Order: sequence, then structure tokens, then C-alpha cells
Amino acid sequence: MSSNPYDAPKAAVSEAAGATQPVKVFSVSGRIGRVRYIAYGFGFYFLISLIGGILAAVLGKAGVAGMGLAGAALLVIGFMLTIQRCHDFNASGWLSLLMLIPLVNLMFWFIPGTAGANRYGLPTPPNGALVIVGACIVPVLVVFAGLSAAIAIPAYQDLTHRARIAEVLGSGSQWRVAVSEYFVETGKLPSSIADLRKEAIPAESGGRYGTVSLGANGLLTLTMSPQAGAVAAKTIELRPQIVAGGLTWDCKGGTVPPKYRPATCRGQ
Repeated sequence: MSSNPYDAPKAAVSEAAGATQPVKVFSVSGRIGRVRYIAYGFGFYFLISLIGGILAAVLGKAGVAGMGLAGAALLVIGFMLTIQRCHDFNASGWLSLLMLIPLVNLMFWFIPGTAGANRYGLPTPPNGALVIVGACIVPVLVVFAGLSAAIAIPAYQDLTHRARIAEVLGSGSQWRVAVSEYFVETGKLPSSIADLRKEAIPAESGGRYGTVSLGANGLLTLTMSPQAGAVAAKTIELRPQIVAGGLTWDCKGGTVPPKYRPATCRGQ
């Protein structure tokens, strides 16, 4: 071994040993390893799906547009990540189109990346603990959240429809009083709104989510408005029945599905 400190080293020195490039999630260049690909992919799926689901539940039909935007965002981010995953094992980004084929797309989870630099650059830094934990836990959370949403969102929508129908039924109660008063005074049922005294006609006609109309033999028809969503244009009929001492009301008629009606208004 030479004692001269200015002698050139006899062994080759790799200046790129351990060199990495930063992670660029929102990009179609660079590389991303398997663990980050799984963790980031499921993380974005969970976040964007959650936001889209909340918009759909709160905004109703308007929320459908939000779900569409969420789906488009997921597709774009998915392609960005998959292109970088292809680069990681030195393949063209065009291979990312296989992401659209079920089961075949799982290949991106298992193909190992290039150990060092390749034609698409250096590898990304070693995976941190959070990335590894995320790759293990986030998929489980996504499945759990998906199952929960599949149960909770329809239940919330059903509850919303019931509340809107209950509001219209509440407006109909004033009309029931008007019909009952007419029957007490005349001993017969009104055939139209023209039979009622002007001061007896209720000011409320159903509110935002529906309208109330009076037909022959005191029949009250509650028709749900477009703002009522899935039950728009559906009806509930309030039919007076003459009994000793007054009237009772049957509310089982109409086209509103039984699951949205109060228990007393459901058919047998």
C-alpha cells in the first residue's frame, strides 16, 4: 500500500452509491416502489371516495357530479402512480394501461423495481415506517370503509326521504282538520276545495317537498316535489272514513314505497 497520500485510489469508487431521487406523486416521470405504490394508491382511493360519498349523500342528485369528479380524479392519480411504478422496473409508462384490466393490474404490486439507477432515473429513498404501515393498514381501512359506506349511505338516504315525507304529511294535517270541520258542519265530505269556506282553506299546501290537493269525497293527495329526490312525483293518499262520531283517515294509498312511509301508513 502506498504511503503517499496523493496517490490515486486503486479501487473504483461509485459516486452514485446510495443516491436516490425524491418521490413525486403528481407526476408521470420518476419512479415509485411497490410499497409506496400500494400505500399511496389506497390512501388516495380512501380519501377521494370518502369525499365523493359525503357529497353524494348530502347533495343528492347534485352530488352525482361530485362522484363523477371523484372517479375522474382517482383515475388520473392512479395512472400517474402506475406510470411511475412501470418506470421503477424499467418498463415504458404505456404498460400502465394494464391497470384497467382486473386481476392483471395486480402485477404492479409484485414486480420488483430495479435495484439501482435505470433509464428512468434513480430509485426513491428507502420506505419509512409510516409508508410500510400504510401499505399494510390502509387497504384494510379501505375495505372496511367501503363496507360501512355501502350500509350507511343508503340508510342515510332512506332516513332523508322519510323526513321529507313526514314534513309533507305534517302539512296535510291542516287539510284533514278542514275536511273534518266541513263534515261536522254539513254531514258530508267535500268534493273539491271549492266546497270549503275561504277562511277554512289551509295556508300550507305541502311545503318545499310536496303539495296537497283535495279531491272527491274528501280525498287528500300528497304529491312529492322534484326536490324530494328518489320519491319525486310519488304520492300518498289520505282517504277519510266515516265512523261514529266523525272521521278516521286511511293513509295506505298512493305510490310512495312502504319503506319511506310512517308505520301507520304502510299496507299489510
